[in-house]
Amino acid sequence: MYRPTSVWFFVVVLLASSLSSHLVHAAPFKKCTHLAKRSGNILLGWKGLRYGVNVAEFEKSPQASASGELGSVLYIADGTALARSFAQNDICEIYADTEEWEKMPKAWVSQAEIQDIIKAGSNAKVLPGTALFASHTAAGVQGDPSPWQLGVRPQDFKRLRITAKCYAVTDPCFATPLKLHYDQLSAAWHIHGHPERGH
Repeated sequence: MYRPTSVWFFVVVLLASSLSSHLVHAAPFKKCTHLAKRSGNILLGWKGLRYGVNVAEFEKSPQASASGELGSVLYIADGTALARSFAQNDICEIYADTEEWEKMPKAWVSQAEIQDIIKAGSNAKVLPGTALFASHTAAGVQGDPSPWQLGVRPQDFKRLRITAKCYAVTDPCFATPLKLHYDQLSAAWHIHGHPERGH
């Protein structure tokens, strides 16, 4: 005998299973929804912290690296995969004041200019007064075959109101790589020049 209740029960079970599956797959992103909702601030990217860095102090006052291919800057990755490759304990979301970031001059750094910075040991003469965007020396990291980086000079921290929010590398937010794609933000962020990959 045809039993409508049995059919409806099967449909309900199927829908419940589908919904459960969707929530499981969505779970890693659920905790990250605040990224686009932080009032007055814009997410610039992520930074991985090594052992020995005081996380609470870094959140209050992010620090620049003493040296590197972009000189003394706060190095920010456009994806969590690159940040995670440097992280030993925490990955930090780096934010700036939205209005100040809009006004901040920004430029892509060429490979020739990167060599100038490395030779001089300083970025003082390369695109002064700008936020520096460039490819990363890593040809690719697990989860991101084409990483990009951003360097913010220490003298611009106060103006941009740079802040950080850090999470353990094991946080569910980073289970699936997140990426801003700096190379696709040139128009929206008014980044002068063109992205250039190293050889």
